[in-house]
Parts: sequence; structure tokens; C-alpha cells
Amino acid sequence: MMFPYGVTRYADLLRTGLGRAEIEQLQLAGHIRRVRRGWYADPSAGSDVLRAVRLGGALSCLSALRHHGVWVPPTGQLHIRMSEHHQAKSALPADVHVCPLPIRSAPTVAVDPLATALLAAVRCLNGEGIVVVLDSILNLRLLRRDQLASILSGCAVRVRRLVAEADHRAESGTESMVRFRLRRLGVKVRSQVFIEDVGRVDLLVGKRLVIEVDSRAHHTGESTYQTDRRRDLVLVARGRLVLRFTYHQIVHEWDAVLKELRLLIRSEAHLRPRPRAA
Repeated sequence: MMFPYGVTRYADLLRTGLGRAEIEQLQLAGHIRRVRRGWYADPSAGSDVLRAVRLGGALSCLSALRHHGVWVPPTGQLHIRMSEHHQAKSALPADVHVCPLPIRSAPTVAVDPLATALLAAVRCLNGEGIVVVLDSILNLRLLRRDQLASILSGCAVRVRRLVAEADHRAESGTESMVRFRLRRLGVKVRSQVFIEDVGRVDLLVGKRLVIEVDSRAHHTGESTYQTDRRRDLVLVARGRLVLRFTYHQIVHEWDAVLKELRLLIRSEAHLRPRPRAA
């Protein structure tokens, strides 16, 4: 027996036609287990979903978006939604974040739908984080831009304006971060630009500066490593400047990276015409 996200309510089991005795037999056979009063799980349930339900809430915000496949900014917290009544009675662990989008009554699902999770997330994230999430949703074709605008229509103006900044071409959250940060500095940057003999590059700053973002998921294998270096060689030979940033540099060492990047931008080397090939 498989439940959505591995967890379901007792009431929903009854609606499938199962009787109380049959549910007890499924428990005895180890096919399902009781998570808390009124909730059951099958073996496919993830640990974060189980924990959210045990705490009396629903997985939401960044944690739920991750379940929907969306790239979200790194966080060490479990994001859940709870009813105001239940939250007032609960003493929650320090690594659990209750999103400021309360459930009016008891949760009816274990994981919030995409639209609900997004509404919770924009209340937790800054502008950069929101654009990162919107980029990923568009890139994965989970929602269209007009659907995003409709879902967020009741949010603050600063949130609604960010929909226009989202770019469906961005292929990783770290790429979205770099684009957002450079544009906030007034730097002209384009995403996923096609360059002859190379293909698409992550970001093109000005006329010459290519920035490639090495995400942990897609730039770690030997084959990819060799391909990346061949691309860099062609780019430099064609008069481009190439910078390659790691996930760690973008997420944890950005101040140091930005210091050096500012020096390059102030020199306007990225704006100069590419040297002609010999």
C-alpha cells in the first residue's frame, strides 16, 4: 500500500473502503504503522514527513518545496505549518521552524501542495531566496509565470515584483544567486547565453566575462571535469574571460569572492571588445 508522500489520515483510509479490522491487519503485517493519533504511514514515508506529522503539523515552506523537486536555499531546519491551537500547546525542537502561515484547523495533508508551500516560503525568504525558488519552479515547468503571479497576488508588493525577475533559463540555485547579487550591484548580466563552439554558458557579464557555476550535483564527475576545462580553453582562446565558482564559494565565501570580482569589474575588462584572433 502506497500513500501520497507515504503518510495518510485514518479517515482517508476508511474512505478507500477499508474497515477497522482490515487496517489493524495491515498494521500487524507491517504494511503500515501508526505515526500519531489519526495518521498512518507506509514504508515509503520520508523521515522529514514523518517528523512533521508527529509534531502535529504538515511539511511546508522550504521543506515541502524540496519534496516537490524545487531547488531551495540551504537550511538546517524542518519547516512545518501547524494550527494556531496546536502550536500554542507544543514545545518544539530548536531545528523546527513553524511558518507564519497558520492552518486554521488540524492539517489534512502531510505535505503542503506546491502553491501553499510557496506562499509559506515567501514569508520566510529574502528577495534573493524568493527569486531562487521562482527560477527553479519555472525551469522545472511546475508552474507558469502567470500562475506564479496569481498565487502571489495577495502578497506584498516587494514579493509580487520579484516574479518579473525570475528566469526560467537558470539551471541551478547557485546560478540564480550570482545573477541576483550582480544585478543588485548594477552589473549587466545575462543567463544561459549561447556561444559558438562552446554552447551555453551560465552567465555572461558585459561583453567578455563568462561565469560558470559548478553545482555540487552536476560538476563532480571526471567526464564533466574534463568537459568544463575544454570549454574554458576554447572560451579563453576566443578572447573571453572565464571565472568558475564552486557551491561553497557562493554559499559560504561570497564576501571574499565579491571583493575580487569587484576589482575585475571596476577595471572594466569585461566591457572591452574581445581581442581579434591572430
